Amino acid sequence: MCNPNKINLNINEIKRLIPQRYPFLFVDQVLSLIPKQEITVLKNLTANEPYFQGHFPDQPIMPGVLACEAMAQASAILLAYGQGQKGLSLIGKIKNAHFKFPLIPGDSLQIHMKIERELTNLCFVSGEILVGGQKAVTSQFIFSNQKSDHA
Repeated sequence: MCNPNKINLNINEIKRLIPQRYPFLFVDQVLSLIPKQEITVLKNLTANEPYFQGHFPDQPIMPGVLACEAMAQASAILLAYGQGQKGLSLIGKIKNAHFKFPLIPGDSLQIHMKIERELTNLCFVSGEILVGGQKAVTSQFIFSNQKSDHA
């Protein structure tokens, strides 16, 4: 049975929620979103990603910081949609980032993020990147919400 609380979003709907754009937009589609709880997004890595040209030309690998950025963007979508946040969710801290194996062209990244705890202007989120059902990256984040007039 379909859960009526789960929401799917296409790229145009994603662009209405977060400010990142190509070549720095790392979410292609929202597969599942439960407001104020969790999100699962898709990012397909192609050989045409700009960072693969220099990291590394003969053995392209997605930089770990960009994998974390993809996780952060998924979290920002969840925060913007689920809580109607006005302003910008900024990374305050990245904790316990673990990289199990490289992310390479052709990989389909399934990024799952979950809200663990919320305070007034802080949100604690944890998540993982799966490739073919295998954990590639795990990490925890603390986000701060910057109000629109200061963003």
